[in-house]
Order: sequence, then C-alpha cells, then structure tokens
Amino acid sequence: MESTNRLKNWVIILPFCICILVPTLDNIFSFLPKVNLKENRKLAESPKVDFAHLDKFPNEFNTYFNDNFSMRGIMTKLHRKLYAELFRVSSVWNVLIGEDNWLFQSTVNYLEIYKRKTLFSINELEVLGKEFQFRKEFIEQNGGKMYIVFAPTKNQIYPEKLPRYLLKKNGINKTEQLSEYLRKDIGVDVIELHSAFHDAKKNNEEVLYYKGDTHWTHFGAMTGAVEISKYLQKDFPVIPDLKMSDFETFYKEKVGGNLASIIDYREKVAMPILNFKYKDESRFRDSVVETYPIPKDFAYKKDYEITTETINSELPKILCISDSYGGYIQPFLSPLFSRSVFIFDKWEFKLNEPIVKNEKADVVLFLLMEGHINNLLKNHSLPDS
Repeated sequence: MESTNRLKNWVIILPFCICILVPTLDNIFSFLPKVNLKENRKLAESPKVDFAHLDKFPNEFNTYFNDNFSMRGIMTKLHRKLYAELFRVSSVWNVLIGEDNWLFQSTVNYLEIYKRKTLFSINELEVLGKEFQFRKEFIEQNGGKMYIVFAPTKNQIYPEKLPRYLLKKNGINKTEQLSEYLRKDIGVDVIELHSAFHDAKKNNEEVLYYKGDTHWTHFGAMTGAVEISKYLQKDFPVIPDLKMSDFETFYKEKVGGNLASIIDYREKVAMPILNFKYKDESRFRDSVVETYPIPKDFAYKKDYEITTETINSELPKILCISDSYGGYIQPFLSPLFSRSVFIFDKWEFKLNEPIVKNEKADVVLFLLMEGHINNLLKNHSLPDS
C-alpha cells in the first residue's frame, strides 16, 4: 500500500518538476525549437541596467520576459490550435473565424469601419483637411499631382462570411466621411474602389481576398489597379489600358495567410487562387537600383521599396506610398509608367518629403487599407504639427 502511494506521489511530482525545470533550463541553454507567432511586431529586447534610472528597469524587464520566456511560442500555438480546431473560436483577440472558415481581422479599427459605429470629429476632419491641403500643394510644387485610394477591407466586401452576431448601423463610416470631405472641401482626388469590388464580386467567380489573409488576391489587386488606372487616364491620357490579355493566368493553391498563421489554421483556408504573370517582360529595364534608406526598426526590409522602370520614357512616373497592399498592386500598375517607386512606410502614410522631392513623380498616390485610416491622425507633415 505504501509503495503504491509513493508511486502515485511520484506520478504527480515528476511531471511537476519537469514543467518547472524544462523552461528554466531552456532559458539558459535554448534547446527547444523557437516558434514564430506571426505577431507583426518586434518583440521586446533585453533592457540595459542603468543604475541612475533603476525605476524603469522592473517594467522594462517584465515586458521583455513576457515576450521572450521559454516555451511561450510552443504553448501559445498549442492553445490557439485547440480553440480553433475544437470550438471554431479564435483565442486571439485580433482574428475572427467566420462562415466557411473565412478569417477576418477583428481589431477595433477594422470593425468600426464595418459597424459604422464612429466618425471623425469636426476637429479631426479639419486637421486632416489641413494636412492633405499641405501635401497637395507640396506635391504640386514638385511637379506632381496627388491622389488617395482607400482600399476596402475584406469585411466590407464579404460581409456574408462574417460571424452572424456582428451587426452594422445604417449611415456612413469613416472612409466615406473622410473621402467626401477631402473631395468637396479640400479638392483632393480620392479614387473610390468599393463599387468596383462589389461589381467584380457579383460578376466573377474569382475571390477578391484570401480566406486566411487580410490582403486582396491577385484578382483583387488587378481589379483595384484597373479602377485606379482608369481614373488616372483622365489626367494622363497617355497611360495605357490595363487588360487581362497582358497577363498569363494560372491557378495555384494558396495555403495559409497572415491570419491563418496566427491561429495555426493553414489547411482550413486552402483554396485555388487565380495568379497573373506579365507577358512582356522586355518592357522593363534591368538592374534598377533601389535607393532609399530602410528604417532600422522596420521588420519587412525587402518590401520597403520596389522600384521598376519601363523602356517607354514618354509614360508618366508614379510614386506610391502605401501599406502592404501596395506590394500586391505594384505588378499591375508598374507596366503603365516609365518609372514606378512603391514605398511601404510602416503603416505611417507620411508625406515622405525627401522621396517626393527626389522622384518628382507625375503621380503621387497614397494607398491605404481603410482599416488603417486612423493612422493618418498620427503622422503629420505640417511644419507646426
């Protein structure tokens, strides 16, 4: 009897000791595999001890430890997978699992656009109006014309795939409010894509957004590029038409995506996606040098600048300052210009005066996904801002 009790005690004690010792030893020797949780942010670095300012150290070390403790990645990934597989519920605050395994970003900024819950205040509109008036004049002084594109969120185009408990109010949202204000009160060219996307969805079987990702597909990017090029042709008739016949098309299985990676839901969102490849590569010049310094704290360094040139010097030049959506639309817009520079500026959407001055592009396009619209309030170019 005593030996049985002793065995039971060891059955409890041994796993407990392992659970304590393994993470502790891994913190020292780092023998467990590291799991990337796709958090889209830089993890906290180990703080330096400054004896003159020790009051900051406890909070800084706590932040560092919370981001880097042993088995954080393994246990977090297991937790996410169990919730998604067993209950079809996301354990991550910024991902929603919708109908037919469609995934949506559920940050406040994304959902408030869909729900139409809040609008910009009069003061905020005036601040943004002054900002874009300044940008418009600055760009014109440097030989260009400014355009703004608010790319629709997936929530807006595929609302039927959202969880049914998400309801939206009648009325306008922040995108519509700001677009109208900039057009009518400031005289800014705002290129509207929502109608074109709804028409494309209605008239085509191809999806415009990936099931497991926030971004538009090749077909979605093509749809946006066609609409943008049509608008730009009003001011620059020399811009050629963008046609499907300019591209080879083929289907490729898309597995995963940025949202699917977060909750380890890759296989659930797999689907064949229409891909495009430009036929006439001879139109592009070789060895175009990317010239602008990459911010040190920017995680996606290879995506910061994409510069291409075509052999037709009579075409206008374009500078596009964007979020990650710019990288998707760049292959479709760049053949229409003599030189195209796409800058992914960390979701800040700044004017980037040195680049505007250096490029002296005919078209300066600010492209941002509407879920990031509040970022415009954080980064001003006005000298007194």
